Parts: sequence; C-alpha cells; structure tokens
Amino acid sequence: MPVFIVAIVFGTLLLIIKMGLEYGKQKMLSKRDSSGSSLRVSELEAMIESAVSDAMEPLVARVDELESEKLLATSRDLLLEEGDRVGESTSSSSPAEKVTS
Repeated sequence: MPVFIVAIVFGTLLLIIKMGLEYGKQKMLSKRDSSGSSLRVSELEAMIESAVSDAMEPLVARVDELESEKLLATSRDLLLEEGDRVGESTSSSSPAEKVTS
C-alpha cells in the first residue's frame, strides 16, 4: 500500500513539472513569433498600393495607346471627305473648312 501512495505523489509531481515546462515553452514561442511576423497597417497599405500600381501600369499604357489611335482615326475621318484617301487632295478647301462644314 505505501508503494501506491509514493507512486501517486511522484506521478503528480512529474505532471506538475511537465505542465510548468510546457507553459514556459509556449510562452517563449508566442513572444518570439509575435515580435517579427506582424505588419503595421501602413506597411500593408503600402504593399497593396505598390502591387496595384505595378499591375495597372501596362493597362494604363495600353488605354493611352488605344485612345490616341481612336483620336487619330476620328480626326482623320473629320478631315477627309468621302472618297478621299490619305495623301490625296481632291478639293481646294482647307481642313478647317471641312471640319466646320
């Protein structure tokens, strides 16, 4: 019978020591992880803004290119009369007169 009492007391002491060591380990890991891996809101916003602007640059360039092509086509259509070709001039009127007429 005294052996069982000693075993229970010894087992309880081992369990308490183990729980204390696990608690210390978890506490140390949580301090180490939280200090180096977090971002501030301003850093996150800067990262997002940079990624969005990098992704938009080719799109903005393409839109500008398409707008200039459309503008050139529209101005060419306004300046040329029906049947005219680029480089030919069949009438004596100036381009300004063609636009206003």
